[in-house]
Amino acid sequence: MIKRLTLTNFRNHETLRIEPAAKNIILIGSNGAGKTNILEALSLLNGGTGFRKDAPTEMARFNQNNFAAVADLADGNTVTVHWEVGMPGRRAKINDEFSILSELAHLVSIIWLTPRENMLFSDAPSVRRAFFDNMIAGFDSHHIGRVMRLNKLLSERAFALRNNPDSGWMDIIEENITATAVAVADARVRWATEMSHFFEDGEIRPDGLMEPQLIDGIKPSDIELEYRRYLSDNRFLTAEKQVIDGAHKTDFLILNKLLRIYADKTSSGQQKMILGKLVIANAKLLAVKNPTRPIIMLLDEADGHLDAHARGELFRALDEIGAQVWMTGTDASTFKDAKNAEIVPIG
Repeated sequence: MIKRLTLTNFRNHETLRIEPAAKNIILIGSNGAGKTNILEALSLLNGGTGFRKDAPTEMARFNQNNFAAVADLADGNTVTVHWEVGMPGRRAKINDEFSILSELAHLVSIIWLTPRENMLFSDAPSVRRAFFDNMIAGFDSHHIGRVMRLNKLLSERAFALRNNPDSGWMDIIEENITATAVAVADARVRWATEMSHFFEDGEIRPDGLMEPQLIDGIKPSDIELEYRRYLSDNRFLTAEKQVIDGAHKTDFLILNKLLRIYADKTSSGQQKMILGKLVIANAKLLAVKNPTRPIIMLLDEADGHLDAHARGELFRALDEIGAQVWMTGTDASTFKDAKNAEIVPIG
């Protein structure tokens, strides 16, 4: 669990320190006070892009050229995500030692529900892909690193194709893309398979070029060979990386097993219900898969995202598995069913 959170120059917070007196934290304040900004800082602590996915320059406080988010964990580790002008992106530290961002996922699992997820099942595939890949990172701590590497390799390939590359160099790039893409797809399939034991009311179906082949039992080596040939045959497509197919374009389909229809065809209330159950199932899976790794749940605008029954069910389930929950809202009475919780006024 997080026993101390310190923010410096993050969004509207010049300096902020929260030292929870209880396991769960309820951030209460008016709109614009910066409650969601605190959760965003927390969402960066597993090494991913966070739930807003903004550039570091946008995360830094106005007229400031740096920011830092530091979490002291109950297990003695300290996790830091920071940025300063001149850096190409965010950087990480573990116990004050420089580290790569993807290493943070070994230390803490971060799950979130924000108002954006209200539209998860009808939103763009890229939004669903980012949401589920973050969940998978808790299951497989190397997953975020692979996803980031795949995107970088695809950008390198697109750049090379626009500059008349040597065929041997292209072979090397595409070989690396192929191995990384199949590893990304394999992690998604393994996670979806494991989730079936906990997600009783729904079924997750990764829908892409490679995942269905893995589900059907095709050997990863055969998929790699086919995809390498596909990339080589399509080098004439020199536009942006998204032109080609692959694991970077995978979508996730969620079947509501009670209604026997996909979640995007159900009502908004039913979508919220299945989403809550999905998050609970993932938290249970993470607790079993990595029992010593802390699970941090971020629930933004809890008083509007879920109804009272769904909130109560979520609070109970997360309390049972020992997850730490950080919640935001404008009305403290919304959280009367939250156990082991402390209200922290913001603003």
